[in-house]
Amino acid sequence: MGFDLQDSLGFIIRKTSGKIKSEMQNRFRPWDITPEQWVFIHFLGDQDGLSPQQLSDISHKDRANTLRIIDKLQRKELVTRRPCTKDRRVSHIFLTERGRRIREELEAVIRKMQMEAMAGIDLDRISELKQVLHRMLQNFG
Repeated sequence: MGFDLQDSLGFIIRKTSGKIKSEMQNRFRPWDITPEQWVFIHFLGDQDGLSPQQLSDISHKDRANTLRIIDKLQRKELVTRRPCTKDRRVSHIFLTERGRRIREELEAVIRKMQMEAMAGIDLDRISELKQVLHRMLQNFG
């Protein structure tokens, strides 16, 4: 029995992830926000004042990409940088009022998109899938 790449779990996950990212890009276009920028906006909405290193860690982006995304969000006036009072080499990133408004609008877009993606799938199966994927991540450390 041969290996069927198109039926392998990794291939299906990657294909699904790509489709979700493409759909997000299309739906976020009116706001001129990328899925990568959205991740930072989302995390800052949950916990304002994160450092670039903290954003890098929770988003699983390298430092260079993190700084590029922060720069773009700052140019779009969605975030602002403030120096740390204890260590001026470190900055903290905060959402602006405009950033907060856009976060709320994009969350509505994401909720709708998730409902469409999960249509016809029992919520218990969705929960089980999430558990399996989290376990797979743990297995790889």
